[in-house]
Amino acid sequence: MAVLKGINGLQVQILSPKDSYKEEYHDTDKEQSDNVATQYIEAESGQEFHIEWHFQPAFPFKDNHIRSSVHLDGKEVDNIICDTKRLQRWEGYRTVLSGARFKKNGKWYELPFSFADLNIDEDNHGLNDTGLKEKVSCLGEISVRLWRIEKTGESKSSTNQPSFKSLKTVPEKALKGRAVSQQAQYVNTYLVVLKEREIADLLQSLGDERVVADVSVSHVRYINPYDKPFAVFNFRYRSRSGLEALGLIAALEDRPIESLSNEELRELVKRQQEQLKATSQVKTEVKIKREREDDDGAERKIKRQDRSRTSEDVETVDLTEV
Repeated sequence: MAVLKGINGLQVQILSPKDSYKEEYHDTDKEQSDNVATQYIEAESGQEFHIEWHFQPAFPFKDNHIRSSVHLDGKEVDNIICDTKRLQRWEGYRTVLSGARFKKNGKWYELPFSFADLNIDEDNHGLNDTGLKEKVSCLGEISVRLWRIEKTGESKSSTNQPSFKSLKTVPEKALKGRAVSQQAQYVNTYLVVLKEREIADLLQSLGDERVVADVSVSHVRYINPYDKPFAVFNFRYRSRSGLEALGLIAALEDRPIESLSNEELRELVKRQQEQLKATSQVKTEVKIKREREDDDGAERKIKRQDRSRTSEDVETVDLTEV
């Protein structure tokens, strides 16, 4: 769980669809500040995720409302407000956000958060596109930021859907060697169901649109400056191979077989099959190359022999004594 050095009683975690907490990995080479916690988590493409806040009795700012925003790959997609009544409960307070919420035709909907593959272009098309550098620099991170606030009045809720777009393709050079192979997104389930039922069926566990409880929207005044939240939780998500490349987890090949889960065993077998396939392909290519070289060598040898025979069979006439 992500905790802060300078603030007690506050935890933020990423949950998988089965409500199990994502294991977190700490980069020991980087110093953590008092109000910023940065952890790595494993991401699986196609998997949904949820964000959980846990305010414990020791939380020091229970007399203030707390606003918390969620940023996916550098883009703010939603926020929550925890009021003082909830924060002051003797047992503490937990809340979970599973997607970006919006209002449509008088109802509130939620677009589930999920991880998705990042298409990397090895030919580096669009490397100099405007804004690409900034977008790529934020890839692979879920950021949760918190401020102390005062409510100044109720606001009419917006009917606009969140304006968040996943990157279709990223030039390989733009990543500059970073072990990023995925991106975060929210699935536009509501629009999919209205347009194409067969596409919705492909979403499997998402099913129909998710109608959520009404959301109250407030005007607020920040006690902390907006550019200085009192707490920041960064979750850098990577594939298993990405975490291995960073040295944060041991490679499956280096771990005892009996310590691997069923899922890890399947991944190990998959890797071994891919390696065998790649090795077999290389051997085939080398064999074909050698056969070609042997054929070329034999042909050159035959030509040399032909030339030798020709020179030996030529009759010469000595005219020096005539």
